[in-house]
Amino acid sequence: MFEILYRTVQEFKDTDRVFLAYALEDQNIVNISESTYYRGMKELLNKGFIAETTVQNSYFINPAFIFNGDCLSFVKSYVLTKSSSIKELK
Repeated sequence: MFEILYRTVQEFKDTDRVFLAYALEDQNIVNISESTYYRGMKELLNKGFIAETTVQNSYFINPAFIFNGDCLSFVKSYVLTKSSSIKELK
């Protein structure tokens, strides 16, 4: 199941959500039974790799385990935001 999550994250770069549904999985790439799929999803949720959203089959990715973006860009934007906030306080 982690392989399916990893492949899905690679397809949708720079987002904190993924859409995972058994019916949409390509069985030629990862051959997995439906019961194994749902047991794997439950384990990913319990271990904190993903978190449920209010939308069915849509999940948040935990950036502590899988960061789906450009780390350098993230740090630059944080520093710029922090710097502009300091200027506003003066």
